[in-house]
Amino acid sequence: MARAAGSTPGPVSRRAATCCLVLLLVPAGLVAAFWYDVWQTGRENDRREQRALASIAEQAQRAARDTARAMAAHRAAGADALTDVIWRHTEAPVITYDAARRTFTATASRSAVYEEEPLLLGAGPVKLDRCFRFTFTRRPGAPWSARVTARADEACAPSDRIRNEVVLARIGLENLSSDADRAAVRRALEPAGRPGLLDVRSTARTRRTITATVLVHAAPPPAATWQCYRLTRDLGDAGTGRSVTAVPVATC
Repeated sequence: MARAAGSTPGPVSRRAATCCLVLLLVPAGLVAAFWYDVWQTGRENDRREQRALASIAEQAQRAARDTARAMAAHRAAGADALTDVIWRHTEAPVITYDAARRTFTATASRSAVYEEEPLLLGAGPVKLDRCFRFTFTRRPGAPWSARVTARADEACAPSDRIRNEVVLARIGLENLSSDADRAAVRRALEPAGRPGLLDVRSTARTRRTITATVLVHAAPPPAATWQCYRLTRDLGDAGTGRSVTAVPVATC
């Protein structure tokens, strides 16, 4: 018999409507939970990134403080000696000295790694790099003062290229035969594939070391950014060692 107009739904109809509502609410709840989890994960990753950035800034500030103290305590006041002090504390590939202003300037990138939580397509370790300029100044009658300035990432590109060029030079000197002469040292450090990026200014040899003073450019001259380096290969007691150090110096 047909249901009379205005009559209320029966138990079967109410159960069907309830089931339909549940079927609609369950996926909606799952979607809401998913996006909430994505939002929470994004917030956590943002917090981790900010902590990593703060860590990088603290690294730079600590390096500047330690460098200024080391410069004040260093007995030798020459530009080469103080350049070495700055390099050992900041690891800056480029360090310049303005004698008129009694100011050293070093440019270097610093980094930190944080673990990113998986979001949609997975996650893992993330490396952050930031560029800094370190300025060390000594006024008459005052100790060395330090200042750190954050720079755009592009400002560190020349110093990073010089760092890479020095790494290649170290490898070339490491692979060189221990009985190589000066001409061979020059050929190893000035390969044809990188013209103008590294100029050998002098070489020297003793029973235990091979030393080369080089001028490293960020790009072929007349590029504005350059740095002198002293590369030393320790031949060891038997004259066969391959350990090479590379230290920036004020002049070539």
